[in-house]
Amino acid sequence: MRADRAGAVLVVSANGQLEGIFTRGDVVNRVLAEARNPAKTTLAEVMTAVLHTAPPNATVIDALRVMDDCGCRHLPIVEGGKILGLVFRGDFRGLELDRIEEEEELWERI
Repeated sequence: MRADRAGAVLVVSANGQLEGIFTRGDVVNRVLAEARNPAKTTLAEVMTAVLHTAPPNATVIDALRVMDDCGCRHLPIVEGGKILGLVFRGDFRGLELDRIEEEEELWERI
């Protein structure tokens, strides 16, 4: 992750099935904060196993809504069990983020 400056990596089984995601947040909260030995800790022990995903035909707004609802910044794009990609909240700019923020403000007022 450090060498590639990646904020997250997808964890897949030997047959290519998505098993989880390991993020910088997992490093901080599940490895460092719990004083685990990084050399002896497996990804399976500290990854986020319950994942939210989106299909490739999801709109940007749909993807941002999923990320907001689950409180995550990374969203795997999956179709028929096949991993197609990974989007990061920081990938989105401008109008899409403005729209999501407006929706959040509206819900807070309601």
